[in-house]
Amino acid sequence: MWKKSNDIDPASEKNKLKFFLWNNLGLIMAVVAFLPLIIMLLTNKKLDPRTKRITSIVAVIALAIAGLVSYDWNPVSAEQAAGLESELKGQTVYWTPFGSKFHTDVNCSTLSRSTTVYEGSITEAIEANRNSPCSVCSDTLIEAGY
Repeated sequence: MWKKSNDIDPASEKNKLKFFLWNNLGLIMAVVAFLPLIIMLLTNKKLDPRTKRITSIVAVIALAIAGLVSYDWNPVSAEQAAGLESELKGQTVYWTPFGSKFHTDVNCSTLSRSTTVYEGSITEAIEANRNSPCSVCSDTLIEAGY
């Protein structure tokens, strides 16, 4: 849910630390949740070595999975969102359920491979975590630096 809120109201890149913390709160919470458990397992002298090893490995794997899922790999900044919204104001954009880009042309060759195509405003595309334009149908946006 925090990723969705970041897509709806992105942080500014002006303050790099705040931008990182804002976009990666899920990763921080995964570390806060699992690290004490791992430390407790490793320092517990009452557990036999085999149980300690197995539970520690499971906890580390759970931390890794939670961290990978929680990390925001492609965060959008407030400046990027404002630039895209001003560039594409009033224009309909398109995206697929599993893609990572939005498209400005409904006839884009990369969209033809998907059976489901959503359409809406650039704000809706950003909220759906489609933060960057397709390089095939959005050459003008790419040249502008988006």
